[in-house]
Amino acid sequence: MQPILRSTSLSTVRDCEYLFEATFNQAAVGMSHISLTGNWLSVNQKICDIVGFSKDELLKLTFQDITHPDDLGPDLALVEKMLRGEIQTYSLEKRYIKKDSSHVWINLTVSLVKDDVGCPLYFISVIEDIHQRKVMENQLRRIHEEMEQMIEKRTAALKIEIAERKRAEKERNSFFDLSSDLIAIFDYNGYLKAANPSLRRCLGYSEKELTSKRFIEFIHPDDLARTLEISAEFRSTGRFPGMENRYICKSGKIVLLSWSITGVPEDDCIYATARDITEIRRNELELTEQKMKLAADSKMNSLGRMASGIAHEINNPLTIVYGQTSTLKKMAASEQVDKSKLISISESMGEMCRRIVEIINGLRAFSRDATNDPFEFCSLKQVLQDTLAFCQGKMQNQNILLSLEPIPEDCELYCRLAQISQVILNLLNNAKDAAVLTSEKWIRIEFVKNEDQIGLAVVDSGTGVDSDHVAHLFQPFYTTKEIGKGTGLGLSISKGIIDVHDGRIYFDGEYPNTRFVFTLPIVKK
Repeated sequence: MQPILRSTSLSTVRDCEYLFEATFNQAAVGMSHISLTGNWLSVNQKICDIVGFSKDELLKLTFQDITHPDDLGPDLALVEKMLRGEIQTYSLEKRYIKKDSSHVWINLTVSLVKDDVGCPLYFISVIEDIHQRKVMENQLRRIHEEMEQMIEKRTAALKIEIAERKRAEKERNSFFDLSSDLIAIFDYNGYLKAANPSLRRCLGYSEKELTSKRFIEFIHPDDLARTLEISAEFRSTGRFPGMENRYICKSGKIVLLSWSITGVPEDDCIYATARDITEIRRNELELTEQKMKLAADSKMNSLGRMASGIAHEINNPLTIVYGQTSTLKKMAASEQVDKSKLISISESMGEMCRRIVEIINGLRAFSRDATNDPFEFCSLKQVLQDTLAFCQGKMQNQNILLSLEPIPEDCELYCRLAQISQVILNLLNNAKDAAVLTSEKWIRIEFVKNEDQIGLAVVDSGTGVDSDHVAHLFQPFYTTKEIGKGTGLGLSISKGIIDVHDGRIYFDGEYPNTRFVFTLPIVKK
């Protein structure tokens, strides 16, 4: 190959080599300098590893020598464009011929180095081994083609089967008439061609009444737009994701039907089966409401178990306030009033009132239904303090030592505050029930933070949970406590709350004591 522009000077090449050796020899990708005629001026070890040639062998060759013949033309065309100044750099996937005559796919990125007056000096090439990726792409392409052929064959077979069945049956057979499923045949304009007795009984219309109108006229108005959208997609693509919609019966009753359909466009037929799921969905709704009621009952149960502690927490500051009112009365009756003492008493009473307000606000927030509350940023430290406000007294009454690890002031959760407070209270209640049965009686709350989640761990002086129980801990109504001392819902509800928050809650079986942990994803404002 003749040089396209003037040759590179020897001193420039040597400078280039020194720079390359010092900077790029340990690079994770192949890097080289190439002359304007295509000779390798300098290469790093990675290129040698890719093509199997030693450095000395490569320096005696040109890039043209080891480029696959089918890929050389496009590469040279891009080189000429670069030398003409039409492009500044280019990238190309191509094949090199290795020393053992096999070929290897690489991704080549090339830029041109010029001197101070703009004359080309040499090329810098970055070479990435993409052979495994290309092999995988080819394998996936072959698998995709084979799958498409199989799908096409299966689709063709299904169409033939449907067509043959239609020709063989022609009229509704006994299965059509006797099936308990709701069966219908539509044309592609939405008119009903046939409805089996089950569908007619469900809607209360005769077959003549059903076939005289487009079927969408029987659909509940609130479901019409979505039904039309899904129907249009099916007619244009043949895909049907499944659908549930409501229909107004002749009697005025509303039923909910779940549909499965398949189409034969060449016969202008859509075959559909449906099931009346009105009662199923009604039962599911009732079950959901019962679960919500159980969750609310469990929350109130948690509060009830802490009731004496809450009374203690409120009674203590009230007692102090009551006692200080007597002091104020005596001061008022005195001829001389100690102003500093009066201020001190007022501040103490204000602090006690603030404490009571804090407890009441915590109770108010905890007891309300937070299912539909928006997520918001909340201080983890404040959530814990608010929760402890109405359960700490109960632990003191039972001589349980409570300790807390420091929590950073700027540590925030993105959550529904009342729900996370419920999780903390559930874990503390369980810890209290376990700790009170031990001789040491202590509970420790630890701050937990890993790469992308933060939360708390509640540890108690208990000795853990038997391995037979661990797999069932978060199942509803499962409890290891004595009869009458637990609903078996606390951990189940807590897991449901944490799942909604995309977090984790688990029992740490590797810890010597009983340790439950919950974490939530770190969300940046």
